[in-house]
Order: sequence, then C-alpha cells, then structure tokens
Amino acid sequence: MKKSDFTFILGVTLIAGIIWIAVELLMIKLQFPRHFYIIWRISVVVVTCAITVWHGFKEEDESVKARQEKYNRKNRRNK
Repeated sequence: MKKSDFTFILGVTLIAGIIWIAVELLMIKLQFPRHFYIIWRISVVVVTCAITVWHGFKEEDESVKARQEKYNRKNRRNK
C-alpha cells in the first residue's frame, strides 16, 4: 500500500466519522425514530467502503496505464 492510499483512506475515514457524529447528534436532538439510526449507520459504512474501493480501482487503472505507456515507449525505441 502506498503512502497516498493510506492518507486517502485515513482522510475518508475521518471525514465519515465527523459527519456520522454530527448527524447522530442532530438525530438525537430532533428525536428521530430508532430505524433512522440503523439506516444512517448502514449507509455511512456502505458509502465509505464504496468510495475507498472506487479510489483503489482508479489508482490501479492509472498504474496499469503508466506501465503500458512505458512498455510501448520501450518497444518503439527498439524497433
């Protein structure tokens, strides 16, 4: 795992935690029914995981493209 990946995951987790706490406090103050809490918690976890997986695939795609370009440059030079 690269340092940038770790930094991204840590940042997403911190932002999700802050948003989670803020909305939980808001729901307590406004006295939402219990099922809203469950739905909120599940949605925060799912969205955080989805963003992290999307970022991982995006990074992987960029590194594959860079390796392909390097390979193509080497082959053009050798011909």
